Amino acid sequence: MYPPEDENAGRTGEDEADPNYGWHGLPPEEQEDPPNKFYVDGGTEEIVDERRYDLTEDQQLQLSRLVDFTREQVRTLYRSSVEIQERWVDPEQRSEIIDLLVARGIDFDDLKDVAGLPDVDPFDLLCHIAFNEPALTYKQRAEHLKRRNPDIFISYGEDSREILETLLDKYAEHGASELDLQTTFKANFPEYNILEIAEKFGGVERLSSAMLQLQMLLYSA
Repeated sequence: MYPPEDENAGRTGEDEADPNYGWHGLPPEEQEDPPNKFYVDGGTEEIVDERRYDLTEDQQLQLSRLVDFTREQVRTLYRSSVEIQERWVDPEQRSEIIDLLVARGIDFDDLKDVAGLPDVDPFDLLCHIAFNEPALTYKQRAEHLKRRNPDIFISYGEDSREILETLLDKYAEHGASELDLQTTFKANFPEYNILEIAEKFGGVERLSSAMLQLQMLLYSA
């Protein structure tokens, strides 16, 4: 467990309203051709199309600042990875965490690039940076769930079980966006509308419950 950082104790709402507060990315002149991957720890180079480029001192400083700033903000808001996990399993509270960090200037795409972890779930990314937890990829988290709960979908009918298995596989391949109830069914099951999918679960309420259970188990794995 980590106590809040002392340097934040005196921070006020006026500080956060300051346009210079938070992370603002690389200097404009360095943003024309953003790299695919950064190495922050000892990272003096970036790799793009197998060509080597040296990072400037200013870039190294900016990248390190993003990681440090994220660690500072997460530790200030949450005392442990367990506290984040308890909130993250609920989609609404998860959105609140993401929105709160975005409002403080933390862009998850930038953070993944900086950390060199493009396939890591945002939950694992935050816990890794702030509390040194393992940085599980989407695929690893899905595999953990299947290994710990081999009969996770056994209580569902054949059609609904197939849908949930597909969504879990899509999550492993593409990430957390595949868990969005508003978009994932249209993208992955274009032959059905949402009501037809819900009927396979016994109604909209049961569909929502099944999706919530999947996410709770996934982020508890």
